[in-house]
Amino acid sequence: MKESKDPGLYIRAIEERFEPAGNENAATHFLSTREITDAINELNPALGALPEDTYNALCAAGFMFKSPGGGAGIGFRWLMSGK
Repeated sequence: MKESKDPGLYIRAIEERFEPAGNENAATHFLSTREITDAINELNPALGALPEDTYNALCAAGFMFKSPGGGAGIGFRWLMSGK
């Protein structure tokens, strides 16, 4: 079992700039869990956040995770709207 890390500080920083988008049309940014996790770990390598930690924290913060339409394939993204 992997040890869970708490990226909460970084999720709160995301919430300062973005809010959960209610749907694809309201979203201004579509970010993958890996992109967000990599950014967190770039800022704080000692945290060692895992994608599961990021996923759980963003879900708890109310962000929507889905596969936006119009693409050629399935790529799940977090739907965010810039403040």
